Amino acid sequence: RHSHLTVHGDRLAEVRGDAHLTVQGERRERTGGDQHLTVDGTLHQNLGTAQLIEAGREIHQVAGMNLVLEAGAEITLQAGGSFIKIDPAGITLSGAGIRMNSGGSPSAGSGQAAQTPALPEEAKKDEPAASQVRTKLDGPRIESVRQEAALRRERALTQPCTPADDDQGQT
Repeated sequence: RHSHLTVHGDRLAEVRGDAHLTVQGERRERTGGDQHLTVDGTLHQNLGTAQLIEAGREIHQVAGMNLVLEAGAEITLQAGGSFIKIDPAGITLSGAGIRMNSGGSPSAGSGQAAQTPALPEEAKKDEPAASQVRTKLDGPRIESVRQEAALRRERALTQPCTPADDDQGQT
């Protein structure tokens, strides 16, 4: 069965334990503005085939101690018409000019500025239950209340109107 959700405004959620999600098919996300991710521990990713990243202007990675790029067959750094290629045959440097220890300086990247998410407001204890999150067991009860309300609305729309007692006999 399909499930659709549209939120007209902000959506804030907090899980005070673990959160797990398994998607049997594809997963697609789109963010209209910036997307921020803060992980207090380690971010682990395991990709079956490839990681393909494209940025319109810049990719900047910083490591506090070590940055290891490892490939089974080849690593290539390419900019403009120049490149450095490392493969089983050796190291290939190609460019209009190759300068070793002749000045220059590295470029500076933008750096990261991840923002932490806002937390949802706490539900007040005196608020009616309708404004608080329902549990899985509440689902059938809530659905039956919705169905009863829909039937009442339908009956009200299909029943013929009768004139009030004081209007009878008047034309």
